[in-house]
Amino acid sequence: MVFSTSLLVFITHLRSLLQLDLEKETAALLHVLIHTLDNSAYGDDAPVAPQQSGTPHAFVQVRDTLWASFLALIFSAFFALHNKKQLL
Repeated sequence: MVFSTSLLVFITHLRSLLQLDLEKETAALLHVLIHTLDNSAYGDDAPVAPQQSGTPHAFVQVRDTLWASFLALIFSAFFALHNKKQLL
């Protein structure tokens, strides 16, 4: 029980770190869209679309490891229950 609670807190913390700042990215993409539709909107100063940096590699590895261990736990529990029913 303690492990699952600490795992839940850890995943929640990682999820908050992985979320992007959508307001700034949306505003920048709207500026690019408006400039594409009407070149005179910004004059000679053409906005540049933001480059998405992506999720850090370490976070992806930790997330994938956690999911793999969770799936292994679920599979082993299912397998144990299935074998127990066959023995009875």
